[in-house]
Amino acid sequence: MAIVQDVMPDTRMLVAGSAEQAMTLLQDARVDIAFLNLSPLELARSDLVRQLEQTGATVILLGHEADALATRHRFLELPFVSSAIAAELRDVLDRVLGQSSRPGGGRMA
Repeated sequence: MAIVQDVMPDTRMLVAGSAEQAMTLLQDARVDIAFLNLSPLELARSDLVRQLEQTGATVILLGHEADALATRHRFLELPFVSSAIAAELRDVLDRVLGQSSRPGGGRMA
């Protein structure tokens, strides 16, 4: 959370302690990007990713074993640096706004 606040201080964040809590929050909120720190077993047992996909949210998996998952989602392997989070946030902002959020209007390669 601190990294997101440092990079984009006006960002509204929802925080959940479990997949079930996140699904409850999603009943009343729209999410553009979701950083999920769930085990592969938790991901397999939950409908959270499906629910996020239905709303068009970008799903980013966090964790040491995220790269071992057979998934079409983005992932950040722990430990990650704040610039990695910043890049993901800017990419989603670009998609949501339909324009570049980077100074000078260029897209990052």
